[in-house]
Amino acid sequence: MMDYIQLAILFVIFIALLMALRMLLAQRVPERMRFVASDAPDLADAWRPYFDAADRELRALGFEPFLWTRTDYAPEDALMPPFARYYRDGDGKIFARVAPPNVFLAPDRCLVALFSRARDGAVLATADRIPELLPRPPRETLRGAVIVADTLSTLWTAHLAVIDDEEVEAIHEPDTLLEFLNDYERDTIQWYRGKGLIRPHPGGGFVPHWRPALRFLFRSLIGKELQNQPEAAPIEPQAAAALFRQWQAAQRLSPTPLTQGFLLLLTSLLFVLAAAAIWDWRLAALLLPAILLHELGHYLAMRWLGYHNLQILMLPLIGGIASGIERRPAAANRAFVFLMGPLPGILLGWLLLVVALQWDPGGMLYLFAIVLLVLNYFNLLPIPPLDGGQFLKAMIPARALALLILIELGGAAALLWLGFQIDGILALIGLIPLFAAFDLWRKRKILAELREVSSSQDEDPAARVIACYDRHKKNYKPVMQKARAIQDLLDGLTIKPPAPLTRALLLGLYLAIFALPLAWAWEYVGGFAYALANDGRMPNPLEEKIAASAQLEWPRLLKEMEEMEGRQYADLRQRRGDARSVPPAPPRLLREPASPSAIAAVQRRLQMELPTDYLAFLRLSNGYLDAWDAARGAGEAGHPPRGEAGDRAVAPSPSYHRPRQNTRYWLLPVEEIDTFERIAPELLREIRLALSQREGAETTIWVSHGAEFTRPGIEVTPRDLDNMVVIGVGGMRDELLLLAPGLAESPGETPVMSLNADLLADRYPDFHAFMASRHAFLRIGEKHREERGRER
Repeated sequence: MMDYIQLAILFVIFIALLMALRMLLAQRVPERMRFVASDAPDLADAWRPYFDAADRELRALGFEPFLWTRTDYAPEDALMPPFARYYRDGDGKIFARVAPPNVFLAPDRCLVALFSRARDGAVLATADRIPELLPRPPRETLRGAVIVADTLSTLWTAHLAVIDDEEVEAIHEPDTLLEFLNDYERDTIQWYRGKGLIRPHPGGGFVPHWRPALRFLFRSLIGKELQNQPEAAPIEPQAAAALFRQWQAAQRLSPTPLTQGFLLLLTSLLFVLAAAAIWDWRLAALLLPAILLHELGHYLAMRWLGYHNLQILMLPLIGGIASGIERRPAAANRAFVFLMGPLPGILLGWLLLVVALQWDPGGMLYLFAIVLLVLNYFNLLPIPPLDGGQFLKAMIPARALALLILIELGGAAALLWLGFQIDGILALIGLIPLFAAFDLWRKRKILAELREVSSSQDEDPAARVIACYDRHKKNYKPVMQKARAIQDLLDGLTIKPPAPLTRALLLGLYLAIFALPLAWAWEYVGGFAYALANDGRMPNPLEEKIAASAQLEWPRLLKEMEEMEGRQYADLRQRRGDARSVPPAPPRLLREPASPSAIAAVQRRLQMELPTDYLAFLRLSNGYLDAWDAARGAGEAGHPPRGEAGDRAVAPSPSYHRPRQNTRYWLLPVEEIDTFERIAPELLREIRLALSQREGAETTIWVSHGAEFTRPGIEVTPRDLDNMVVIGVGGMRDELLLLAPGLAESPGETPVMSLNADLLADRYPDFHAFMASRHAFLRIGEKHREERGRER
């Protein structure tokens, strides 16, 4: 289990890197950008202190204000600074550009760059060191220095060194400066396009190509991309709110559809490879389309509701994720999105199941239908972070914080328990609601205070949340690091709960999805009442049929089995539609009686007395031919069914010599029975190998008591199998049938153990009880066959 968890964690880290790469590929470069002279803007209170600080420093260095500009660019989601202020020195040879703070680059100060115009037209620029996603233009366009500048004085000193050996032209008119700047921006974008560093985005503008994005991500991971440290002390709530809105705008940016499709394809390939390596290729092939259909349901619902920045990714060994950014957070919308994930898979699953039961029972179509239903119904369970749990949380008012925490803890407990019982991946998923509950607990005081204090209409909700957040946190966190927490707190305050009618409709839809399986299970409701009155033991209709079959004498039992199996096999051939693909069954399944001499010879060879009920069977029929192997596409005559190793979970069926040619037996002729160790040594070795790779109690085979599921099972080891006598192989359930005296509960008994290819075993008290159980299964199949006939 630990290996699975470690591998899943590695895949999660890889997906996080892919998401970071996706964010880089979504950064928008404008297709058109111009600086236009403007009047001084009405600076927001958030930015005024930062511009005042830059103004004082620049004036102390001999600069004076020159002009204000606004940025005219398209598309608008390129996240360019909306305005800037320019200063010049006394000679007009050095200019300073002052832009508002940026949440990703410089959150606690204005962005300042110094530049001059060289005589050859190049830009001589000096700037503070910030991450550079795209490389700088060629030297003939841009020359200068990029340094780590603690103060504007340091930046100014560096710029003087840059222009010391250059011929610099003075600029005295604002229009001349704007023309110079606009020419530079135009030439830079053209250079990016010519070098293939950017490519068009369908929504307008350009996005980085894969090469610079990958290069930037790699340089960041190895620490080559130097970035100024984020603010070290709390900044004013209004300024932090403005930075937070920059972060929100960035979350809405999406890469090109081609990039999104490639990321989905890449993660799907990783999912298949991981699932095939850990589980099975067939399971991987079934899981991938099932999960993709599930996530497509979420995707289409979010698209219909107007979400931004949609993306589907596969998470190897875990599942998939459909992500998006809401336009306006609303609980009803979230609940609808959570329901729309499982719904398409459930509808398609039931449709395919009906078709498969008619045309391909037990085939790949049937298996795919089962995977769809199991996957999506499991996701609908009211357990966070599954869709059903998220739906339940959306139905609960955000003020009911204690109830939400209990739901998260309940989901964590359920998944952790399932993880240790079934698969460690579920335990890993169970950590998500555990951390969510802890996070809600930490935020309880903040939410309580925010709800108690009524805010005025003029107050910025984000500023109020940030101020409260900073008061309650012991350690200050920069805006970038607490942006997600701020968003969650804002949602908790402003999210619109579902209206009563909407809540009723959504709950009705949720329950309706379960209506079909619940309707089928209605006949078992009475069984729960029975269980309460009988020490928790549920009634089992199969046990009743087995008990009735056990009352039949051998001649009638065998005759009815032969007739029912023949009819069901003929019905199968008819439903397949092509009789050539399903070989005909032998005209008779029962054989001539075994001779007393053959029985005596076998007892001498095995040095044991065969059980009385088994001898009674042999005196009526020396073995029992198998009609069902042909339906599964049996191989050469004389070999048990499904002989290819790829068709089995543990090992292929044993191969051994049979004297009769062109016949296939389920119950072997008495001349062919022998001990497991002699009749199938290769299979016995493979079973031992398979069990040796397990841990703890799983190194043994758990044997249940036939149809009596309430009785405790027993365990056998591979060595216990050595001297068991194989009396049958194949049949409807593709099993080995063994006489197992060592499993007797009372002296003198000879139980029968059936062992299938998945090492699942059932124990029956004697041979007649096993045949009665087989007869009861055939009766159930006969009932279904008759029902299909009536429907037709």
